[in-house]
Amino acid sequence: CFFNHITHTVRLYNVEGFEGQSPEITNILDIRGESNREIAMRISSDINSQNRFYSDLNGYQIQPRQTLNKLPLQANVYPMSTMAYIQDIFNRLTLHAAQPLGIASLRNGQLEVFMDRRLMQDDNRGLGQGLQDNKITFNLFRLLLEQRTGIHEGEDKRAVSYPSLLSHITSTTLNQPVISMAAMMDTDAPPTTRCLLSSHVFNAL
Repeated sequence: CFFNHITHTVRLYNVEGFEGQSPEITNILDIRGESNREIAMRISSDINSQNRFYSDLNGYQIQPRQTLNKLPLQANVYPMSTMAYIQDIFNRLTLHAAQPLGIASLRNGQLEVFMDRRLMQDDNRGLGQGLQDNKITFNLFRLLLEQRTGIHEGEDKRAVSYPSLLSHITSTTLNQPVISMAAMMDTDAPPTTRCLLSSHVFNAL
């Protein structure tokens, strides 16, 4: 999809494994010609999240967040290092990100990702100037929908939440992609990861 300030692409790979279980979302942003604008991506679903969502602090700990209508919009936006999700007793919808962004859930069953903004004046948040050095920005996401089974009593009331194994693998692959490198056969190239893993398994046995 092509818009004035964004090119939005969604890909679903027809492959086995975790890569074929979540669509890949890419956004290319360019708001250099705007003034006092902010651009966000909204994901809407029928999940009964009850104005509650989860986001990670540092890629390890995921904390519950509560949207409060008495607070202004900016007070309901939280940092998202790698992932954020909404859930009910049946499903969980997780948005995995390859870059840290701001996340919010302003309505029931929704997630808003704040991707870029341009300010012509200082916002009194310590920077001392406006945000006018915008560049063309590339954002990469994966959207994972899972069914919840075996929910423990009181799980939604805990101070810390945890992703599923599939969600954890998806996040790790998105933020730590495998880089393939070619080498000549007659060079002293280091052994591949597969050989290292095989030797470790052999030694463990």
